[in-house]
Amino acid sequence: MGHPKGSRLRTYTEVRVLIRQFKLLSCHMCRYDLRLPKDDKLMKKATHLLVSHDDMSALATECLGSQHPKHLCHQPVAGFCKGVGKISTYAGRYTPAFVRADFETVPSFREMSQSQCVECPPWASQHEQEVLVVKDSLSNEASDEDIKKAVDLLRRNLGHPHT
Repeated sequence: MGHPKGSRLRTYTEVRVLIRQFKLLSCHMCRYDLRLPKDDKLMKKATHLLVSHDDMSALATECLGSQHPKHLCHQPVAGFCKGVGKISTYAGRYTPAFVRADFETVPSFREMSQSQCVECPPWASQHEQEVLVVKDSLSNEASDEDIKKAVDLLRRNLGHPHT
């Protein structure tokens, strides 16, 4: 589960129970290439991740700050951008780099062939730049509709609303 670091979600009783059961990590999404399309500036977006396995601790990456020239100045996660809409809504999506890093913490994923990892074509804005792992049962000859169903299932499993 990922949520903006400043969110009050973790103050809820039910979430505090989960935090005691699992591990709460912090990361900055600039480390996972969060940026607006066609923009060089990264977006820092401090994020809390609630993870269920110690291997996922690798996701706790903080901004490099002044140690790296790309991290000296960040695009704010606020406002509106033509072609994107609300920047905060756009920044709420996981980047392909984050999804890849997340799946890399799973040993069985690391062993899969690269052909089983696909980047979704731009069907609609809510599917743009989503990265998914297609189950072994979904062959390379799968139809666009089969792949779209797999993406929708993945999105729901990651906590995104049904689209």
